[in-house]
Amino acid sequence: MSVILKATQALILLLCLFSLANANEEVYKSVDEQGNVTFTDQAEEGAEAVEVKPTNTVTLPEVPPLIEDPLDTQEETAETEEKVSRTGYYKKLEILYPEQDLSIRDIELPTSLDIRVALQPELLADEGHGFRYYINGAMNAELTTLSVMRVEDLYRGAYMIKVIVVDEDNQQLIESETVEFAIHQNSVLTNPSTAQPSHPIARPPVTRPAGGAN
Repeated sequence: MSVILKATQALILLLCLFSLANANEEVYKSVDEQGNVTFTDQAEEGAEAVEVKPTNTVTLPEVPPLIEDPLDTQEETAETEEKVSRTGYYKKLEILYPEQDLSIRDIELPTSLDIRVALQPELLADEGHGFRYYINGAMNAELTTLSVMRVEDLYRGAYMIKVIVVDEDNQQLIESETVEFAIHQNSVLTNPSTAQPSHPIARPPVTRPAGGAN
């Protein structure tokens, strides 16, 4: 028998030996006439018991699964669902005044204008929602809950107004259509004392809430 074959057999026997030992069974050794050594768990004639020391085993402690607080999870889920639902909460935001393509004439300049809007459903002011007013693309007022805003120091020229509603995180929830209107200067012949230059004054309108409006 070759050396490699004997080594292979010895390795197999050794593995069997450890396997039997781990199973807490008796192991017996026998040698035949040819000198072949056999290990078995059967107490055959002429076999002798072999003392096998038990192998050392280590049992790792079980790691409990991470359990989230159900109350925290429910609160976070409810808050997220509520914010998502607010995205489509408002159905309509409309600028009531000025009307589209309004022409304002025969007034003294500079003049003022009250922007009036209507929102459906009503503004959720207690949740931090508010209006932002834009004139010619620039925001002209801080966040407000007022649906009427007075714009002062308006001169001759064309203007565009848009209003949006935002939440407490300044995320836009709805916006109105843009309304365009124009202010015309009085004729020098009809009212010379109020004549203004032939071009708009390059100064932004000063915006403030209209007195007593809600």
